[in-house]
Amino acid sequence: MPNKNGHDDSENQNVTRFPDPRERREIEHRLRAANDRADPKREPILNLPPAVKYLCLALIIPQALIQMLEWAPEDWHGIAIINWLIENFSFILLRYSGEMSLGWQGLVSPVTYMFLHGGWVHLVVNVLTLASFGSGFERFLGGKRLVVIFMTTGVIGAFTQFAALLLYGALGETLPHADAPLIGASGGISGVVGATLLLLQEKGLMGEKGKFPVGMIIFLASFLLLGFFGMPGVSQPIAWVAHLGGFVAGLLLYRPVARSKIFG
Repeated sequence: MPNKNGHDDSENQNVTRFPDPRERREIEHRLRAANDRADPKREPILNLPPAVKYLCLALIIPQALIQMLEWAPEDWHGIAIINWLIENFSFILLRYSGEMSLGWQGLVSPVTYMFLHGGWVHLVVNVLTLASFGSGFERFLGGKRLVVIFMTTGVIGAFTQFAALLLYGALGETLPHADAPLIGASGGISGVVGATLLLLQEKGLMGEKGKFPVGMIIFLASFLLLGFFGMPGVSQPIAWVAHLGGFVAGLLLYRPVARSKIFG
């Protein structure tokens, strides 16, 4: 039927009307809201900062490869390869006392020993501890400082164990398990724990500032328990001197590293 302008309204009904800019914004807003309700954003289960994440992976990957070698067919000589890795990349005290040749192994093993572990229980305990304490440290002070604390205190922990060997020798005694290869990241992780405890104290998260944190007492007590009773599921002896050396090094290095402008 023609309208007053002489045009047929039935023709207008077949013309598609597009929304104006304001209407398009409203439609987009409604679609986003509907999508959010259907698939809400969630935090990842393992929300670890980058340096902690990569350090944990660096600890896990070698153990996974060793596990694969243990399961490999006999003609792969997996056990022989594992023994070679332990012999060359673990920290062996006798190598530094002159009873063994120092060789290239003596140069790399103070670092590489941290990335070998005595089994999955040993590894899981270290990874969980690093994730727990290292995450807080990194979020406050950054990944570079975390890596410096971890690596430096790990090396110091190893040589603290060697210093104990020399001390026992000077006293005419023999350090227990002196011939056992030292493996595991516990020295470096203990350093991270020590540094993080001081950080938390500075931030007022461990009671009144200036007081000796209770967490340190608990952590030192755990050293004694591990030293006497060992860790369940781990056949290797616990190098508690290396743990303690790393922990004390973390306490001593915390402030110089935290205040250094080198790391940004």
